[in-house]
Amino acid sequence: MPDWGKSIALIDAAEYEELLEDAHLLRSPRNAERLWLALLDDYLADRMLRSAVERQFEIIGEALNQYSAYCTAGQQQGVAVVG
Repeated sequence: MPDWGKSIALIDAAEYEELLEDAHLLRSPRNAERLWLALLDDYLADRMLRSAVERQFEIIGEALNQYSAYCTAGQQQGVAVVG
């Protein structure tokens, strides 16, 4: 009988294979460090990528500020804020 409470994800088979390979490589601390340094090098070399990541952090920060203001306003009005 299927477990209807489970979440599933559909991804490209090639991407899945890459994830499996990365998981295998990350088991070794030495390989994990090499992968991390390669990713860091790519990040530092790609100005557009850095800009996109920085913008994502700005958006997350803005959302957290709005959520915090919402929670504060709810508490001041005596409304229970669940979250």
